[in-house]
Amino acid sequence: MIKIVKVPLQLEPSLKKFEDLFTKPSYCSFRDLCGALSVCDKSKTVANLCDTMADCSKGKKARSSYNWFLSDANWDENEVAQRKVDLFIDKLCLKDDDKILLIIDDTYNEKNGIKTDGVGRFYDHSKESYIWGNNFVTSVIQSKGLFIPHKAKMYSKNSDECLNFKTKLEIAFDEIIEPLKVPKGMDLCIVFDSWWSSEDLINKCINLRSVLELLNLFSIHSEIDQFWESPDMVCDSCGHHGCPLHPFSFLLVYLNSQTFMRLNEMIYSKVNIQ
Repeated sequence: MIKIVKVPLQLEPSLKKFEDLFTKPSYCSFRDLCGALSVCDKSKTVANLCDTMADCSKGKKARSSYNWFLSDANWDENEVAQRKVDLFIDKLCLKDDDKILLIIDDTYNEKNGIKTDGVGRFYDHSKESYIWGNNFVTSVIQSKGLFIPHKAKMYSKNSDECLNFKTKLEIAFDEIIEPLKVPKGMDLCIVFDSWWSSEDLINKCINLRSVLELLNLFSIHSEIDQFWESPDMVCDSCGHHGCPLHPFSFLLVYLNSQTFMRLNEMIYSKVNIQ
């Protein structure tokens, strides 16, 4: 295993931009874990991240301190996620009328044991069978052909042991969509496949903006025009299939699973959506 004795110098300037979101001890934990994440070649557990830090590493803490930072320390994950998006927007020099995609899906992490938080029996549609593991609602921010991971929240089945139960649709809106802020004038497009189709979710997303300014329908590369013109597209205003998208400054799009996978492939291949 590669071990580090200090946070890589290339990371320091970027990490410093998050410093004001933490207390001094918590920032040190944040910095150490991010440095370890950048080189750790095993699963990214706290134990493995601690092992990635050399024993002679200045300021290295006990594993329990990093566990405490992640579970009990006083910092706001929404503020950290938002700062990351703000830096992404600044780095790409995005301006009014530029498009930002918030792509939402879920994924599974198979487990063998029964003691992991949230572990259970879930139906994996990609395998057409049940698996034992964890289920996460995931999200990605994408613009100008580049993307960054955004937030991931674990879904736990409703049970007597699950306090404050939320469905995956509620997690997507309450924990990921609603907290995200983009500069006024930018076009935020929320993309998800048809599994997530819900009148309540769509209405909540549309109502995030009290005023919807009419814009010219944005143009995209010809190789993916089919996605926006296909009968699989559902208008976020009238709800009809095959309807030309209403040109709102806030667009919500849902695609069928096959179309969504093809769009994801293009995004991950860094196709530039103009």
